[in-house]
Amino acid sequence: MEEQRPEAVGRGGRAGLRDLSLSDKNLVRAQLRDADLREADLRGAKLVRASLDDADLRGAILDGADLTRVNASGASFDRARLREADLQRATLGGSTPLAPRDAASFRGARLGGATLPRGLEYVDFGSATLRGADLREASLVGADLRGAYLKNADLRGAKLQGAALCPVWGNWKYRPRLRGAIYDERTSWPPGLDPERVGARRVPTRGARVAEYPECAQG
Repeated sequence: MEEQRPEAVGRGGRAGLRDLSLSDKNLVRAQLRDADLREADLRGAKLVRASLDDADLRGAILDGADLTRVNASGASFDRARLREADLQRATLGGSTPLAPRDAASFRGARLGGATLPRGLEYVDFGSATLRGADLREASLVGADLRGAYLKNADLRGAKLQGAALCPVWGNWKYRPRLRGAIYDERTSWPPGLDPERVGARRVPTRGARVAEYPECAQG
C-alpha cells in the first residue's frame, strides 16, 4: 500500500488517525486540521509548520517531536505526552484540564516564543524551557515548574496556587515578572524569594486538592 502523502493528510473532513504509529514520520506542513490523533504515536515526528487546528491529540505521545511553529489553536492535548519536544514559536490551544490525570506533560520541552493557552492547570513543565513565555493571567494551579527555565517569562496576574516554582532562574536580573500573580500556602518558591516583594499576592487556600510538591531545594 502506498504511503499517504503528509500534505494530503486531514483534507476533506476529520482524518481518522487514531492509535496509528507515526513515529519519526515526515509531516512537515501537514494539513491535520480537525484530525483524530487520539493515542497516536508521534514520537520523533517532524511536524514543523503543520496545521493542527482543532485536532484531537488526547493521549497522544509526541516525545522528541519537532513541532516548531506548528499551529495547534483549538487542539486538545489532554493526557498528551510531549517530553523533550521542540515547540518553539508554536501556537497551542486546548481546553482546561479538569483533573491532574488529564494534564499534558511538557517535561523537558522547548517552548521559547510559544503562544500558550491560559488554562494550564496541573501541567507538567518540569525542566522545560519557557524563556520569554507569555503566561500573563494563565491558570497554573497545581502546575509543576521544577527545574524550568523561566528567564524573562511573564507571569503577571497568573494563578499559582499549589504550583511548584523551583525554576532555573538564570541571571536574577532577568527573573520572571510576577506582579499581580496570586499564590497560596501550597505554592513552592525558590529559596530566598519573597513573593510579596516581587508583587505576588497570597490568597486563602480553596478548591480541589492538588499534588503536594516538596519544598524547593537550596541552590
